[in-house]
Amino acid sequence: MRFVLVLLILVGTLGRAAAEPVFVRAGEAVGHGWLFGSPRAGGQCWIALPEHVAGSEKSFVYFADGIGGEAGPAIAVEDVPGAVAAAGGTSDLAFAPVAGEGRSGTGRCLSRLGPPSSAWGAMMRSARDDLVVNSFVETHFRPIQLRIEGAGIQRPIEIENIAAVDGASTTRVKAKGLVNLSAADPEDAERYFLKGLSGSVVQVKASIGSGPASLEPFAMVLQVPKVKSYVIALRFDFIRSAFELVEAYEITHAARPVAFQVAGFDGMVLAPVVGPSSLDDPDTCWRLAPRGGERSVSLYLALEAGNAARDLTVEQAPGCGEAPLPFVVEQRARPSDNWSVHRDCETVATLPEQAGCALDLRGPRQIRVRISGRSVIGLSRLRLR
Repeated sequence: MRFVLVLLILVGTLGRAAAEPVFVRAGEAVGHGWLFGSPRAGGQCWIALPEHVAGSEKSFVYFADGIGGEAGPAIAVEDVPGAVAAAGGTSDLAFAPVAGEGRSGTGRCLSRLGPPSSAWGAMMRSARDDLVVNSFVETHFRPIQLRIEGAGIQRPIEIENIAAVDGASTTRVKAKGLVNLSAADPEDAERYFLKGLSGSVVQVKASIGSGPASLEPFAMVLQVPKVKSYVIALRFDFIRSAFELVEAYEITHAARPVAFQVAGFDGMVLAPVVGPSSLDDPDTCWRLAPRGGERSVSLYLALEAGNAARDLTVEQAPGCGEAPLPFVVEQRARPSDNWSVHRDCETVATLPEQAGCALDLRGPRQIRVRISGRSVIGLSRLRLR
């Protein structure tokens, strides 16, 4: 059976939908990933992405629905017993837990990792002719037709395993679950099969069981070979199998969440690219700028149940920012509630011993910190007590 695929090049923000492809910036690397929720109770949000995109960064930032968020550290399948085999033999796959609830203030992630292997055949038999992959590496929007190369959907395919430590050395392995996708027009391959496409997700419109047809994740692009006539993608049933082992490992070994988390932010990240986890490192400066037409950047904090917030301090150390800047603290109990103003405050140049901006908030609660400024806003530390 032959399938025709459509590569969709998008720019800007994603529309609100159940599908959650995201754009990723990890240090100097750029790529893509898939934002999804765990089926376990609590629905922790995760991002699946190629390991070579996540690299060795402590955390990375991602963008979905026009809102930035932070995830990490990424857990490579190579670090989890049995996960490489579950991924079909490739080690170029990782999963990163998302800070807070995923997309800022919108609740838990609704997407999943597609159907299990037992339902894969039924999904492919009911699939429509066209598949869609979202990419954010170009500057305009255009659908591109792709095809599955031959009958290789079942046989092992040879792929380069990129070394996670420095990306300099590679080995070649044969892995199951890989699909070669070629462009119908060779000019499209030359133009769009570029660095930065890794992690892009191909989706197929298919019916599972007696349900209506819907977009399901089909495969994730892992590699664009030097001969840019095709890309290599990993089927999502293999990604799903690997995640089950990674999540079980994380539950056993990871430290539990602290009293509050930076669940997301709204603003443009400037170089050097770091995320909000840097706000507990006095030697790091997180630099943001308001989006076009905006006069502020926003941080979204998640205060967990059983915790109370009495004061908040935002530091802009000399050489990082220009304190004082005014900021507004807003709060709401549920994602469906409207934001209400709680306090008006100012940033400081040095984190003081005494209390900062006085608060009176109890979790579970969402907090939005809107910091005003027309140009670059540098933040060194945030303290919530």
